[in-house]
Amino acid sequence: MNITYRKLTGPEEAQKYREIRLECLKHYPQSFASSYEDQSALSQLVFEKHILENNQNQFVVGAFDQDQLIGISAFAREPKAKRAHEGSIIQVYIKPAYQGKQIGKHLLSQVIKAAFAITEIEQLIISAGNENKGALRLYEHLGFEQYGVHKHYMKIADGQYHDITFMYLNKSTFLKNESDG
Repeated sequence: MNITYRKLTGPEEAQKYREIRLECLKHYPQSFASSYEDQSALSQLVFEKHILENNQNQFVVGAFDQDQLIGISAFAREPKAKRAHEGSIIQVYIKPAYQGKQIGKHLLSQVIKAAFAITEIEQLIISAGNENKGALRLYEHLGFEQYGVHKHYMKIADGQYHDITFMYLNKSTFLKNESDG
């Protein structure tokens, strides 16, 4: 298996993004704040626009098995001037057949490097549902530290509440970990 990673660009990749994004929302509603019903009704998803515009402050990195998009992770820089030193990693998803193969780790590493390549970015935020132990372990392995739990963050269609853990990674910590090997 030869998996490649790159920022998504152009109309064809924007369409592939839309398909995989709607797939993850449909099959894993407890993992994402957006709903399949709301997003599928839109003519264009927010990140489809960013992909088409090749936006450097809002982008999606994809994991590809040949030409098939098998994983995504998005970066969104804070738009307000006082918060422009920070960005969020969101929409992390790997197709089930590819999970457990280190693809998520490599995909997130690419997003982190691309985000920190933006000179002004000093800190990244990421989150996961408390029940998603695998994601939380991966984020810790990549250097993220927990800073809070939001109780009852989401209430999905089945009436169940889901708590979410928020984590951060400072650029200085990331660079130190990179140099330590």
